[in-house]
Amino acid sequence: MNYFKQNKITRTGLKAWFTALILVSVLGFNAAAQVTVTNPGNTTPGLAATYGSLALAIADLNAQTAISGPVNITLNAGNPETAPAGGYVISATLAGASVANTVTFTGSSNVITAFTPQTSGALNDGIIKIHGSDFITISISPWSKILPILSISFWKQ
Repeated sequence: MNYFKQNKITRTGLKAWFTALILVSVLGFNAAAQVTVTNPGNTTPGLAATYGSLALAIADLNAQTAISGPVNITLNAGNPETAPAGGYVISATLAGASVANTVTFTGSSNVITAFTPQTSGALNDGIIKIHGSDFITISISPWSKILPILSISFWKQ
């Protein structure tokens, strides 16, 4: 108590300062969300509602084991991204994936740029790769470094 009096710090002032710090932290993290997930509860163990980057959303999608309804992963407008080296790799094997239970990526007119530098002669140059996942729709346009593609869908036959 003596310390507070000597330094003219009150407990009320400290509480207000810590409250403001917590609010700024929480609001700051929400403002940084570049990716929004619609219906995140349709996956098991469950996607988050927002992510700071497309790479984080895809990494979490790859950790999911099942899907029970459609899921939309949207890159929020005004958030262009650069693919990581090797590109984004979607490898989720989702039990329950079907024509009704799909994962759709939407770009909101953001540009996704290929990583640089590209290794000459290497075949590892995709912006987005789908390895073993079914019922994935990618609707991201425009692309940078390749021709604009409106939509690509991969369906299990």
